[in-house]
Amino acid sequence: MIFQGWHDERLGRHLHRCDPLSVTYKRGGIDHSNQIGCDGLHGVFVELSSDAVAELESPTTRRDFLLIGSPRSRRLVRYIAGESALQKPGFELALASLLAELLAEMSRFATPHSFGRPPWLERAREYVEAHSSMRITLAELARHSGVHPVHLAQTFRSRYGMSVGAYVRRLRVERARQQLATDRSTISQVALAAGFTDQSHLTRVFRMHTGTTPARFRRALHPNPVQDGGSGRR
Repeated sequence: MIFQGWHDERLGRHLHRCDPLSVTYKRGGIDHSNQIGCDGLHGVFVELSSDAVAELESPTTRRDFLLIGSPRSRRLVRYIAGESALQKPGFELALASLLAELLAEMSRFATPHSFGRPPWLERAREYVEAHSSMRITLAELARHSGVHPVHLAQTFRSRYGMSVGAYVRRLRVERARQQLATDRSTISQVALAAGFTDQSHLTRVFRMHTGTTPARFRRALHPNPVQDGGSGRR
């Protein structure tokens, strides 16, 4: 769980942005890689023993990977961060209780059949990833997937811990971040290529996800950044 900062978690072809106060669960032995954000990362890693996993036998522990950031889970992470920092007498019991509550909250986002994603949901996710720089409507995505828009929205959030719109924004930020790091396009050009309306739109969403602006992110990587046109704070 993350107290401050952020990191990207890659599992195969899938990239997940883990924001401050988010919680991830990974099954032991699963292949993954992490890339920590430019401002570092502060959090805690909790390892569940095989006996604990077998005893819990919850929908969460049957998942390969789960990422959530619900209001309740974020509140619990804040409490855990506070208990970890203060370490007052009896904090071990408080932490154990909070972790149990957190696991229960995570189970709400992992239904018993979640280890086998329905084919239509995979089609929906692949469509979103292939068209993230374009305007996608929920109705269009539902037609492509062959399900009702309401069912799509509810199932997508349950399986991925976020709405379709939030997933699209994360993909666009990641595409912009990669382009800022690897080529010399102006920030305005990067914004349009990633699917943002303009540089100001990119700057606002980029800061929300990473804690910094596109220009500052690029300057941290390159001492002599290109001169960018367009509007937006830098």
